[in-house]
Amino acid sequence: MPSNSSEIITVVSIGIMLALFFVLFIIILMVMYQKRQNAFKREISFMKKDYDLQLNKTQIDTQENMLSEISQKLHHEVKNNIDAVTLQIKNIAYQIQSNSTSLPIIKKELESIAMQNDFVKQQVRLTSHSLMPERIEQIGLMGAIDNEIIKFEKSSSIEIILDVDRSINYNLDQKESILVFRLLQETLSNILNHANATTVKVLIGVEKNMFFLTIQDDGVGFNVNEKRKSKSSGIGIIDLKRRADYINAIYNINSKPGFGSTSDLRLPIKTNNLIAI
Repeated sequence: MPSNSSEIITVVSIGIMLALFFVLFIIILMVMYQKRQNAFKREISFMKKDYDLQLNKTQIDTQENMLSEISQKLHHEVKNNIDAVTLQIKNIAYQIQSNSTSLPIIKKELESIAMQNDFVKQQVRLTSHSLMPERIEQIGLMGAIDNEIIKFEKSSSIEIILDVDRSINYNLDQKESILVFRLLQETLSNILNHANATTVKVLIGVEKNMFFLTIQDDGVGFNVNEKRKSKSSGIGIIDLKRRADYINAIYNINSKPGFGSTSDLRLPIKTNNLIAI
């Protein structure tokens, strides 16, 4: 009888041990499965971020190529056509003057058209230069910004104040310079078309190893959250954010209806990239 009892205890013990091992085995499998699942999720997340980054780079590169192509067409085709028309108009004015003195009004009108044509040519030239990445490389970021400010002043009645620390040579690379400049262009264009502002202030400098570009206006302002949700105007804000992400910069825009708006770009830079003038 004791022998039977001992066997029963042994069988029960073995059963319990087998059950424990089975449970432990199941737990180990679940832990391994969970780890693999987490690793898979991380890999998917990384792949998605990498895909978004590559897509963003492709979109920006495509935009720059398109802008460069437009720039070439503006510079070579449109400018040459305007030059030809200007020459024809001046020839007509000369013929009228030499053959008859009874058409002074027509002569003045033609001269006025020629002056307007020259103005359009100047605007096309400025736009062409501002769109051309090579131009930014030639004259530098600050030179390109100075030209853009001049173009903005000529095309609007808005007072624009440029506050730049010119004691520093901002030695940004080509990619950074182009995207900083494009962000300035886009922001000034938005202000000109939508803000109804009277004054714009552009601040450029370095603070705590961060290059900053801050653009403030005293326009009508807007609700930033509502603008982001908009399918049309929200795209502009998203695009500016993507451009900043592309160069590892931080971009923020603050605005309230009736209180103007402030766009702020912060780009981490190494101190040895800054050259004192």
